[in-house]
Amino acid sequence: MQIILSTNEDPTYMDFWPVVGWAYSKMFPDVRIHLAFLTNRSEDDELVKKFREIGDVTLFKPNPDYPEFGQAKMIRFLLASQQGDDVCYVDDIDLFPLSKEFITSKTDLRPKDHLLCVGGEVYQNIGSYPVSQMTAEGYIWKKFINPNDMSYDELLEHWSRKPEFDKREYIKIENDFAKDEYFSDERLIRRLIHDKYVEKFEMERGYSNILEATLDRMDWKIDEEKLFNHGYANAHCPRPYCKNVEEHKPLIEYIKRNYE
Repeated sequence: MQIILSTNEDPTYMDFWPVVGWAYSKMFPDVRIHLAFLTNRSEDDELVKKFREIGDVTLFKPNPDYPEFGQAKMIRFLLASQQGDDVCYVDDIDLFPLSKEFITSKTDLRPKDHLLCVGGEVYQNIGSYPVSQMTAEGYIWKKFINPNDMSYDELLEHWSRKPEFDKREYIKIENDFAKDEYFSDERLIRRLIHDKYVEKFEMERGYSNILEATLDRMDWKIDEEKLFNHGYANAHCPRPYCKNVEEHKPLIEYIKRNYE
């Protein structure tokens, strides 16, 4: 099994790799922790070497004709599609794991050759799912991400065709959050699954109130007694990490106490 995360060089996200990748490596010591890294750096770059102290790192060169925001999201699925028979679990780089059981209670139930899709109820079951915890064999990812073995640039062109369901599918869109216009990898994945049918194994997230079950950046209040009594599923971290180091120290201590 592999746990796959991704980022570009935006420190808002990139700075989470050393701490979130480390947390996964402690929680799952026998699992390959793998970063898809959108960068112009070389294989022997010192930062790349440092990142490889945490886990495996595969480099993807950004295409200047497309916003990096979308590329940095989609390369994790492309990396998963290249992993053959390995089961690949995909998640967000700024989501800090706090419960091994919360993850394995989903992944252990997934039937072979099915794409695990968790939380469709969040989007009113319209066929779109949160990316978090999507899991499948590499060859299942390949079936809808890159079935024709296109080059990276060819894939970007393919993904940028006219949206079918939702303008958020459009990977070339320039984000304007004030106008509620932005690229969503979840919406593009919805289209790709529709185009290349795959068997899905759908599960609910297992909680209805995100602020009770998780730590969330929108209302960041750590109850340390609850934390150290295994009361949180995960943490949707405040960003960027460099400005919130103190906020993460209890999470790091929790991992050290329970998984080191």
